[in-house]
Amino acid sequence: MGPTRTASALALALVAGFQGVRVAADPAAPPTFNRTIAPLLYRNCAVCHHPGGSAPFSLLTYQEAKKRDRQITVVTESRFMPPWLPERGAPRLARERGLTSDEIALLRRWYEAGAPEGDPADRPAPPRFAEGWALGAPDLELEAPEAYVLPAEGRDVFRTLIIPIPTTSKRYVRAIDLRPGGIFRTTMRSPEGKEFPNIGCYLEVVPNERLVWTDALLPGYRPSENPFFTAMILLETHGTGTRYTAIGLHRDEAGRKQHEEMGFQEGWGKALDQLVGVAKRM
Repeated sequence: MGPTRTASALALALVAGFQGVRVAADPAAPPTFNRTIAPLLYRNCAVCHHPGGSAPFSLLTYQEAKKRDRQITVVTESRFMPPWLPERGAPRLARERGLTSDEIALLRRWYEAGAPEGDPADRPAPPRFAEGWALGAPDLELEAPEAYVLPAEGRDVFRTLIIPIPTTSKRYVRAIDLRPGGIFRTTMRSPEGKEFPNIGCYLEVVPNERLVWTDALLPGYRPSENPFFTAMILLETHGTGTRYTAIGLHRDEAGRKQHEEMGFQEGWGKALDQLVGVAKRM
């Protein structure tokens, strides 16, 4: 009886000891988003690729990364992304951004395996980013005296902006954060009171002549994923008055028809009548 009891106790101890122990991942198994790829993207890409960031799309969720798995592989293998202009090598610069060859190979393996998601419990919490100023509220805000429009060409542009600094004492600059302008906000309200907010970007502002905006670009001139239309308001001298012309440009015929069914023409006409009423009272 003694040996039997000892063996049983030993078996129970072994079972209890293995409870809560996580089995290591099979090194031959394909990498998954939650365990391997998400930490890599969060560390190297999310600083730009997050909602409201400077990149045109986010990479914080599995669905967002899976949608661009091939693109991620191509741009990282070519070293186009993450962007880093200084030549790599010794000496290394502080906070140097880039992927190692092993990390790039992991992205390739993940893509070729079909971009598996993996166990949701393996995914770390996504990083959080402050809205507005990325470095926090600045001590001093400066605005360029003239607007500069960056062409949508994809080339790097190095431009010097001369901005007066309203200070008479010695100041030491710790950090600079640039915020491109151009934000345009519209809110459509249905007869039932339901609101449809829309954020876009100014393309051209010519006082008393022309106003052009679009939702194809987000604030800071970042491309949007689901553009709907571009609008133009043209003002021309017409006799003793002013000719007001509103033009809506849509991606395709289906978009134009959808906008028309939403009451675009009728609604814009009513808004113009309201504007005329205001002008007559001025």
